[in-house]
Amino acid sequence: MGKLIDRYIFRELMTPFLLTLSSLMMILLIEQMVQLTELFLNKGVSLTTVAKIFIYLLPAFLVIAIPMGVLIATIISFSRLTADQEITAFMAGGVSLSRLTVPVHLFTALAFGLTFSLSVWAQPSVGPSMKSAAMDILKQEFSLGLEPGIFNEPLENIMIYVDEMPTSTQLKGIVIYDLRDAGQPALILAQGGMILNDPASDLVGLRLTNGSQHRKSGNPPRYQWITFGRYEFRLDLAAAVKHASGEGDPALNIQQIKTKLAGAQPLERRELRTLEEHYKTYAFPFACLIFGMIGIPLGLAIKQGGRLGGFALGIAMALIYYLFMIIADFLVTSRFITPLIAAWLPNLIMAVVAVILVVGSSSGLFTRWFQFGGR
Repeated sequence: MGKLIDRYIFRELMTPFLLTLSSLMMILLIEQMVQLTELFLNKGVSLTTVAKIFIYLLPAFLVIAIPMGVLIATIISFSRLTADQEITAFMAGGVSLSRLTVPVHLFTALAFGLTFSLSVWAQPSVGPSMKSAAMDILKQEFSLGLEPGIFNEPLENIMIYVDEMPTSTQLKGIVIYDLRDAGQPALILAQGGMILNDPASDLVGLRLTNGSQHRKSGNPPRYQWITFGRYEFRLDLAAAVKHASGEGDPALNIQQIKTKLAGAQPLERRELRTLEEHYKTYAFPFACLIFGMIGIPLGLAIKQGGRLGGFALGIAMALIYYLFMIIADFLVTSRFITPLIAAWLPNLIMAVVAVILVVGSSSGLFTRWFQFGGR
């Protein structure tokens, strides 16, 4: 009898969980899908690269979607069971409410294990692959993404204007404004040129012909004007990706931040946020367990709301959780709490809410509620 009940409730949880997970993934990925589609259609990025990026994004979005799916599925399932008087029938047959929650705890434990694995191991492991895909995009976007007649910004601090493009690699009327060295900004003008792209290296650039380079340098400042017949303007994409991701910056190294913190040295705000995000990697999966506890009494309380009501209430509770996360982010950057406390604060608050709701359910409050039809 017990195993039959477990399988029945487990199946009752799986259907809304999978539907909710699919819906949330579509909502979370829709913006990225638009951007990926634009890369493929407008920027000329290969379909293989776009598909790789989509796969690399999945772990991060699943980490967010799975806890929300657990919460909504639990609310919807117990709301349906209560509305159809099935819980009343179970209890009349001698099955306690706490016994009915056993498959929910197993379900949330499995969801926690999956979320923890994705958060702690899967997301960091796709980092190098993501950087490689970003390198491919930068190469292809630089080669195919220059549009004539507008100012293009293929990389930070680089502005390129092209008057005409007779072919996909030939350029005419080129203006380049290079601000990579803020102390010596350069303006490069050329009558023509072509795009260089070496697949074997991380370098791309332009081979310019019949032009001039204008630069201000020195102290006191001096104006330099250099003419050329041929000039190769190279860009190191590996350095650009490394800079964009923060790699190589000691302030973003977790171990160095911890060492600095252990030495009672003051941390900058970005260091506090980086350390908080590191702790969130371990703290956030525990939301699955907490949401599973919250979903049972909430499902009992809104038995007349149906699936739409359960979905709406689940989204509302998830938004409250993320509101606590935003508050924690503010508190840690304001130096009111430590990064470790900030990472766990939403879980602690929601855990208190879960205990209150569970105690109310165990005391018979919800039992009387559905026995008398909520009156």
